[in-house]
Amino acid sequence: MRMKITKKEGGLLKLESSREGVAIDAEIFEFTPAFHLIEMKKSSGDMLEYQKILKEDIRPALQDIVWAWQDEQQ
Repeated sequence: MRMKITKKEGGLLKLESSREGVAIDAEIFEFTPAFHLIEMKKSSGDMLEYQKILKEDIRPALQDIVWAWQDEQQ
């Protein structure tokens, strides 16, 4: 996805796209060894570029392991 990943304090990850100028904070929660929840939030940059990165890069890369997206109805 051409993003720089940095580990931050408290187990957070920061994903930065130099091309779009968007930074995303990701936090991983382990409920069981087989079940993890990843919360992603835009920390800086343009909202439209953030949504574009989610739609075109992150979601397709995770499509085999994601059951549902928070903002989509089944």
